[in-house]
Amino acid sequence: MNYDEQLNVLSKKLNVAKDTKNRAEWRLEELKKEEKKLNEEIQALGLKPEDLESHIKSLEKEMEELFQKAESLLPKDLK
Repeated sequence: MNYDEQLNVLSKKLNVAKDTKNRAEWRLEELKKEEKKLNEEIQALGLKPEDLESHIKSLEKEMEELFQKAESLLPKDLK
């Protein structure tokens, strides 16, 4: 391969790398916007984003307890 061909190949690779970088930067910005929107929705519900996981676990525990209570209230012959 001569120098012109090598330069042409390197130029194409550079263009691909630039395009990939631009797409990655665009995607990162989109994800940041989505994260901000989700955090605002979480805060509108009166929660803090960092407390969300513990709140979900608390709700799951409450649901389990309510299912157990409902089950215990059923007549024994229906269980």
